[in-house]
Amino acid sequence: MHNLVNKINSPTRITHNSATPIDVMITNLNCIKQTYYDLGYSDHFAQLTYIIVNKPIVGPKIIKKRQFSDIAIKEFIYYLQTESWDQVLLQEEVNETFNAFMATFMYYFNILFPINTCYLNNNNNKNKWMTKGLIFSKNKLRI
Repeated sequence: MHNLVNKINSPTRITHNSATPIDVMITNLNCIKQTYYDLGYSDHFAQLTYIIVNKPIVGPKIIKKRQFSDIAIKEFIYYLQTESWDQVLLQEEVNETFNAFMATFMYYFNILFPINTCYLNNNNNKNKWMTKGLIFSKNKLRI
C-alpha cells in the first residue's frame, strides 16, 4: 500500500527461547544499505539504515501578504464611515446581520488591502562587505 515497506526483515529481539522482529521501520524511500549491530548486553539489535534522499528543488520563495499603508488605512476608515449600513440594520436574524456586515467590511478590506504575491530575494544583502578573497578563504575552511 502506497509503496510502503518494512525495512526491518530480521529478528531484532533475540533471547534463548525466541527470535522476533518486534521493531518496525516503515518507509517508501530507497535504502542502499542496512546494518544490524549486536549491542551485547541488550536483548535487541540496533538497526542502521542508509536512505537515499534527493535534495528538493529550491525555487524562488514566494509569500502572499497584504500591504497596510497609512493612506490605505485612512481610506478604509473613510469608506466604512460613509457606508449607509442599511443592509445590515434591516436584517432580522443575528447571523444574517453578521453576514451582511462582514460582506460589506470584506468588500472594502479586499479592495484596499489586496493580497499581493511577493518574491523573496535569495541574495543576502547583509554580506556585501565580503570580498572574493574572503569568500574563497571561507570556502577553503569548510573542507
